[in-house]
Amino acid sequence: MGDNLSVADCKQCGAAAGQSPASWAVLAQAGASGAVGATGATGAAGAAGAEGSTGATGAKGAAGAVGLNFRGAWSAATNYAVNDGVTFAGSTYLAQEAGSNQEPDLNPQVWAILAQAGGAGPTGAQGAAATISMGTVTTLAAGAQATVTKAGQCRQRC
Repeated sequence: MGDNLSVADCKQCGAAAGQSPASWAVLAQAGASGAVGATGATGAAGAAGAEGSTGATGAKGAAGAVGLNFRGAWSAATNYAVNDGVTFAGSTYLAQEAGSNQEPDLNPQVWAILAQAGGAGPTGAQGAAATISMGTVTTLAAGAQATVTKAGQCRQRC
């Protein structure tokens, strides 16, 4: 009879407890379900699965910003394009119009200055004067080579 523990009234009945209730008496009946127990510890991680297939290629992104095309020193013989960069008189310029070979420092409507040359720095302090002792200098007749006699020791490479 389900989850019940039964005992037979006769030893030779031969019938199963659930099929012949008149021959059987209930000894103990199943009780109500108990409260849910505490959650057990987390099990070990399983093995890694197989690598998935490569996904579809994404859509093409938007074009990036146009960069500088550095052309070196400015030349009046070159027709420059928009975004061409040149150096002139210590400064760096960016062409704003195509087909221009105008001098950058005189044409700000055609050339944007990117980096301007700085001015000269202040003059440094005067260094100490050096004194050189050569020994004896002899003046000879016009056209003849001068002679120098060294005296003392050389303190640097001689």
